[in-house]
Amino acid sequence: MAWLNPYRSPTGDPVPAGAYVGRSPAYLLWTLWGFCISWVETRRMRRLLQGIPAAALAGMLILLMLSAGREASSNTISSYLSQAQQATRLEEFDKAEFYFRKLEQLAPRDGQVKYQHAQLYAQQDEYAMAATLLQTLIKDDDRTNDTKVHLDLARWAIEGKLEIEDPVGYAKANLNRVLEEDPKNAYGHYFFSQLFARVGDLDNAIRHLEPVASKAPELRLKLAAYFDIRSHSNQSRVDDSDQARAYAKLVVKDLQRDVREEHTNDINIWTQLAGAYLLLKDYEQAARVMQEANTKFDNAACRQFLGRIYVRWSDHVFRENPEDVGRRMQLLEQAVLIAPDEPEALQRLVSISNTEGEEADEAQRWLKQTLAAGDAPAVIHFILGTIAAGKGDMETALRELDMANEANPRTAVTLNNMAFVLAHTESPDLPRALEMSNQAVRIAPNNASFLETRGQIYTRMGEWSQAITDLEKALNRITSISTRINVHESLASCYENLDDPELARLHRENAETLRAQAKLENDATRGPSDDATIPNLDLQEESPDTDE
Repeated sequence: MAWLNPYRSPTGDPVPAGAYVGRSPAYLLWTLWGFCISWVETRRMRRLLQGIPAAALAGMLILLMLSAGREASSNTISSYLSQAQQATRLEEFDKAEFYFRKLEQLAPRDGQVKYQHAQLYAQQDEYAMAATLLQTLIKDDDRTNDTKVHLDLARWAIEGKLEIEDPVGYAKANLNRVLEEDPKNAYGHYFFSQLFARVGDLDNAIRHLEPVASKAPELRLKLAAYFDIRSHSNQSRVDDSDQARAYAKLVVKDLQRDVREEHTNDINIWTQLAGAYLLLKDYEQAARVMQEANTKFDNAACRQFLGRIYVRWSDHVFRENPEDVGRRMQLLEQAVLIAPDEPEALQRLVSISNTEGEEADEAQRWLKQTLAAGDAPAVIHFILGTIAAGKGDMETALRELDMANEANPRTAVTLNNMAFVLAHTESPDLPRALEMSNQAVRIAPNNASFLETRGQIYTRMGEWSQAITDLEKALNRITSISTRINVHESLASCYENLDDPELARLHRENAETLRAQAKLENDATRGPSDDATIPNLDLQEESPDTDE
């Protein structure tokens, strides 16, 4: 049967206009088919066939353009995000970055993807990139992640991870945004308490933390630490020690079951429990908890904290029985064997070695025996070099520190101390000292001690403006009074040379005030100093958090 063209009547005449308008939809489809047949009949088939590939390509391009603006299915995004998070946890950063790049194409507006990508940058210490990414989340219309974003930005500012002009003001602005949204947000108050504690305002630190401390054991532990610190300060209240013990006992009660019965895999639970025992001065139990944690996790942070516990135990022995040098040395040896680069253990050993008497000889003898046994050569050479510098033997100091650098290259604290020694020899090699100092600062750009060392080198070189930049940046983050005195004196000298006598006078007055304060503290000292004998020779990359 031949196909009938609806555009022609059976007689061949054209169909009158409007004759079939009222017909069924099936007829309308038939007319469309007729149109196609008529269109093909009037054209050459060969040319139509030649145009098919071009038409197919155009169709594919249109489909791609239409699909480019559409986000992938939620299952696909969830799968990629899960793989990215898993790679981040395993520190397979290149693999994680690959997945996040795919996610940027598949879900360019997904806030959770951006937040997790920022966490990847933070884990690699790329905080500037992480903060930039988080800022885009604050500016978008989705408020889902805003509280977490503001808390992260505040924490990084408090910890000195962001290169910004006013980190305290920046942290406060973000925390205020958190508390505007949720006035009872526990971690908003927690970080505010840290800001107050940093400037010694323990009353306000406690006021912020006390109402929310019941929300988590780590908050109670920090509150216990604040009460303990205040009990030893001039802000002390009658019940501070009791409050500290009460909160520490609550932490022990909360966490013991998790550790003993549930065998939790959260390493923070173990460290918090050990921290609570430390506040209760139960050093043996604290060490036992972290020994078990170290066996379970085999983690560098566990070893570091266990080393710190032995240092605290050693300090306790010194306070209770100063004559028991043997026990104190035994505990410090444990600390160094477990955590060879534990800064407080190194500080104590340097302090003991720089004294006179039997304990100093015993400390140096133990260090050399440890070195001969092949244990922690970089650390031991570092300590011996620092001891030599403290005694003014810069030639030996430089030799030992050079060997420490050979054994463990590009360790920032070793480079910093080598720079110090090179600047203080009889014939200072200031260009080489500056080179070493620059390397240390490149590795740890926010470390106040390293900036102070470089600032002092610039001062000796007569580079006054550069010296001021480093010294002023370091000044408010240095805790050692003797080092702060040196910084004020150097800043006074720099400003004098830049014809600013008023600022020079103010810095000299600050130095005199600190000298008076240091004399009072030395007269009232009750235990070993936390500072190395040579203030500039700091033994740590960053100041440790001693609250816990």
